[in-house]
Amino acid sequence: MTVPHRSITSTPLSLATTPTPTTAVLAYLARTPRANIPQGELRYLHTVRSGSLRRTAPSVAGSHDAFVYYRQLSATLLVVTEWARAHTFDAALLAPSTRHDAEPYFSAAFPVQRDCEDLSPFFEKAPGLHAGSLTLPEVLAGISCSLPTAAGYRDVLIVDDVVSDARTVTALTQRLLERGLSSVATVTVLAALWMDGP
Repeated sequence: MTVPHRSITSTPLSLATTPTPTTAVLAYLARTPRANIPQGELRYLHTVRSGSLRRTAPSVAGSHDAFVYYRQLSATLLVVTEWARAHTFDAALLAPSTRHDAEPYFSAAFPVQRDCEDLSPFFEKAPGLHAGSLTLPEVLAGISCSLPTAAGYRDVLIVDDVVSDARTVTALTQRLLERGLSSVATVTVLAALWMDGP
């Protein structure tokens, strides 16, 4: 099976933060409508997110999609690292999750940043919180932040494996705004897969 060469594409992403919406930058490797299953290695992320593939072990033994995904992951992460080298962030955040699918992308992007603070330890997600089935207020209620202040950050990177309705990244951005992140700060969301549309 030939896996398509991946590159990162960027597009504006509107986040329903309050009191005013935030326009973030969404940087993604692949885009697919929610109802379509993508081809290639990122099909695995779609099947995990949609619930059609239950993870029983980190390797998801017996899953062809997982085999293809992990076989291509190193090459995909090189694309992420090269993208990160071309950008500068002063803070980065791995979206909290019970799954570990976003961690390789964060590990590929964060170490190449100079003078960038890892904000991940300051954020927690309530046990059992699955953003895909909840409203934004419910997701926001389930994400806590112990960061004393975000006032000094100008360019923030949020990393997740899949972005769909953007409720998780909206909640994370809202928590940063509540802690003083400037409304003119740039928020960039890096995701392997963007599931948009119906």
